[in-house]
Amino acid sequence: MKTTSGKIRIMQIIGSLLLRSGFIVVTILFLVVSYLLVSSSYANIIQWIAQTYIPTNKLDKFQHSILTPSRFVLVRYFSVIATLVSALCTYLIWKKIPPAIQLITDWILSIYNLLQKTYVKTTDIERIYLLGLCILICISRIYFLTKLPLHVDERFTYLYFVSKGWIVSAVYYPGPNNHILFSLLCTIVNFFLQSPLWVLRLPALLSGIVALFGIWVITRYHFSAFIAIVSVSLLAFSPQVFGYSIQGRGYSLLICWIVLATGCVLSIISARKISRLTSIIFIISCFLGFYTIPIFLYPFAGLSLYLMLFFLTQKNMHQLVCLLWMEICIGILVTLVYIPVLLLNGWGAVTANTWTTQLEWTTFLEGLQTTLTDLADFMWNSVPYSIWFTLLISMGSILLIFTRQITGFQKHWLQLYLLTLWIIIPIMVLQRVLPYGRIMIYILPLQWPAIAILGQYVFSYFQYYRVFITGGLIVYALSCINTFHQLTTPKGKGIYNSLDNVSYWLYSHQANGVFVQYYEYGLCILFQYETNHRTIQLDIGADRFSTKKKYNFVVVHKDHEFPASLSMSSYQIVYKDTDATIYQYRH
Repeated sequence: MKTTSGKIRIMQIIGSLLLRSGFIVVTILFLVVSYLLVSSSYANIIQWIAQTYIPTNKLDKFQHSILTPSRFVLVRYFSVIATLVSALCTYLIWKKIPPAIQLITDWILSIYNLLQKTYVKTTDIERIYLLGLCILICISRIYFLTKLPLHVDERFTYLYFVSKGWIVSAVYYPGPNNHILFSLLCTIVNFFLQSPLWVLRLPALLSGIVALFGIWVITRYHFSAFIAIVSVSLLAFSPQVFGYSIQGRGYSLLICWIVLATGCVLSIISARKISRLTSIIFIISCFLGFYTIPIFLYPFAGLSLYLMLFFLTQKNMHQLVCLLWMEICIGILVTLVYIPVLLLNGWGAVTANTWTTQLEWTTFLEGLQTTLTDLADFMWNSVPYSIWFTLLISMGSILLIFTRQITGFQKHWLQLYLLTLWIIIPIMVLQRVLPYGRIMIYILPLQWPAIAILGQYVFSYFQYYRVFITGGLIVYALSCINTFHQLTTPKGKGIYNSLDNVSYWLYSHQANGVFVQYYEYGLCILFQYETNHRTIQLDIGADRFSTKKKYNFVVVHKDHEFPASLSMSSYQIVYKDTDATIYQYRH
C-alpha cells in the first residue's frame, strides 16, 4: 500500500512539473507571437504568409476577405492581451497546480474504480459476447477505412487545414466544414504519418471506438447487461455512426464529448449534487464539444436544461446556481477559443454561413416540414415513414416513463432522450434556421439506449426473447457491413471513380494549365497534386475562368457545356468516362 502511495506521489510531482512547464511554454509562445506581430509590418506578415501558406494567385483574395489591414490590427491587440492573460493565469494558478494534479489523480482513480465495478458486474457469457463484438467492430472499421475513397470533405479538410499546420487549422474558418479540434488532432498525426488517408481517419477511428466504450460503461453501470449490449451494438452498426467513425470528419469525436457529458449528467443526478470533479469534467467535455463542431449546441441545450429542471424539482437553488456558473465558464472558454477565428474570418464566418443564416419567416415555415423529415430520415437511415417512427418511439418512451416497470435511471435516460431530441425544434425557431439532416448524429448516443430500454420492456413478455434479439443484432450488424461493402464496389463508389481517374490521369501526364468548372473535380485534382508535392496551374469554377489564359487541358462534367469562350475545334478528347471528359489543346 505504501509503495502504491509513493508511486502516486511521484506521479503527482512529475505532473505538477509538466503542467507548470506547459503554462510557461504557452506564455512564452504568446510572447514570441505578440512580439513578432507588433514588431512586423502588415506587408512583412503578408509576405511571410504568402511564402508559407498561400499561393500567389490567391493572395489578393486572402488580403481582402481574411487578413485585412484592420483585422491585422485587431490580431495584434489580441496577441498582446492573450500574452498578458496567459502570464496572469500562470501566476494565479501556480500554487494551485498541485491540488489540481491531486484532483486529476482522484479522477483517474474514480474512473478506474468505475471500470472495475462495471467489469465485476459482467458475466462470462457477456464478456465473450463483448470480445466478439469488439473484434467485429475493429476489423470491419479498419477494413472499410482502407477501402473507401476519401470523401470530398475529407480532401478539403486535409488541403486547407491539416496540411497547413496547427495555426491554420485553429484560425481558418471558411465555413462550418472546419471541425477545429478534429483538424488540430489530425495535424498531430500528420507529424508521424505520411498517408493523408490515415492522417484523417485514424483520429476518427480511435474516437469512435472510445465513444462506444464510453456508452457501454455508462449503460452497463446504470442498466442491465441486455440494455448495455443492445445499446452498443445498435450504435456501433448504425450506418451513420459507422460511416463517420471511418471518415476524416469530427462527428465521431463529437459523439465522444456527448457521451462524456451525458455520463456527468447521470453522475450529478445520482449524487443529487454537483461535485467539483464532475463539474470540471462536464465543463471540459462541453467546451471541447463546441470546439469540435458548434452543433454541440443541441445536446448541450438538452443536457443543461434537464439538469436545470432536475434541480428545480428538487428545490435545490444552491446546485442550480452552481450549474449556472458552469454554463458561464463554458461560455467564456468557447468564446476565448473562437476569438482568433472571428478576428481573422469575421463574424460572418460563424453567423452568415448556410448553417446559421436566418431565413425569412415564410421561407422558414415552407421548408420546416421537409427539414423535419430529413432530420428523421438521417436518424433512422431513411427507413420509410421515419418521422412517424420517431413519434412512435417518443410516445412509447412517454408511456413507459409513467409506468412503474422501469428503474429511476431508466426514466431519467428516457426523459433526457426526449428533451434532447425535441429541443431542436424551439432552437430552430429561435435561430430561424433549417439545418442539414446529419446534425442529428448528436441524438444517436441517447437514442439507441432509449430503444434498448423500450425493447427490454416490450420483449421481456416473450419466451427466448434474448435469442431472437441476439439474432436480430447479428443480422443488423451484417446488414451494415454489407451496405459499406457495396460502397467499395465500382458501382458503389459512384462519381468517385471519375474524380479519382480524372485526377490521376492529369497527374500521370504531368498536366498543367487546367480549367475545370465542376468544383469537386478541381478539389480532387488539387489534392492529387499537392499530396504528391507537385504544383499545378488550375482554375476552378466559371468565376475563375479567364479568356486571357491559355488552357492546355479542360475538364468538362456531363452536366456542363464546353466553355463557349474557347474553340472546341482547338481541343481533342484524351480521356472520357461516364461522368467527365478531358480535352487537351492541339499544339
